[in-house]
Amino acid sequence: MNAIILASHGLFAQGALGAVEMIIGKQDNVRVLSLTEDKNLESCLPEMNQMCEELDTSSGLLILVDMYGGTPCNVSSNILLQKQDELDIELLSGFSLPMLLEVFIDREKSPAQIKEDIINNYSDMMKDLKLILNESGDEDGNQLG
Repeated sequence: MNAIILASHGLFAQGALGAVEMIIGKQDNVRVLSLTEDKNLESCLPEMNQMCEELDTSSGLLILVDMYGGTPCNVSSNILLQKQDELDIELLSGFSLPMLLEVFIDREKSPAQIKEDIINNYSDMMKDLKLILNESGDEDGNQLG
């Protein structure tokens, strides 16, 4: 089973993991990095390195961050560059609850396969609901479906 690290600004990653566990049950071999006001890039690097040491990464490591370019992403990028020669490791940004559910359900797949599935299935996650609702609405008030 792949190791997973969720990294985010504030407690977003912690809350997302809690939601995943509420839906599909307790998850093992997972860590969360929460960038709070008292942390910065320099203080988060040792913390993430320690997480990598604590996790069983023999089947691979998937790191998911909240947004591209932020401190959690930069910390994770450093880890990726340091460990990519020794670990089967993938790094993706922009996680959401549906994406996390798929990641946790498919943990037996390789990190590269999970990455490919996520890119294929979630690259168009944003939907213009105003447009969808205005185009699909009918006189009975049924808006979606």
